[in-house]
Amino acid sequence: MTRIPFKDGHRALAVGMISRAINDMRNTSVQSKMQIRHGRNKTEIRLEATLWLASKSAIWWFDHVGIEQLYGLWKIGWEIHAREFLANEHINLSPEERSVLTLGLDALQSRRKK
Repeated sequence: MTRIPFKDGHRALAVGMISRAINDMRNTSVQSKMQIRHGRNKTEIRLEATLWLASKSAIWWFDHVGIEQLYGLWKIGWEIHAREFLANEHINLSPEERSVLTLGLDALQSRRKK
C-alpha cells in the first residue's frame, strides 16, 4: 500500500471522495447480471455521482483539495454527463435533480462568458 503524500488527512479524504465520484460518473461499461441483481444499476450510480459533484455538499470537498468547484467541473467534463442525463427521456429526474443539473450547466456557461 502506498502512503498518501498529504500531511492533511482531510485533504487526502477529499481527493478520494472526488476521485470516486468522477470514476462513478464516467463509468459507462456494461453492467453484469450479478450487479443488476444485487445493487443499483449503473445509470443510478452515474446520476448520483454527477449530481453530487455539482451539489452544495461537494463544495467542502473541492475546497479541501484546493480547487474551485466550477473549475473542477469544467476540467472533468461534467457538462457532457449533465446534458446526457437531461436529454435522456427514459430517466425520470426529480425537480431537484433537474434543478442541480440545470443550475450547474448555467453556472459553467456564465463562467465561460467571462
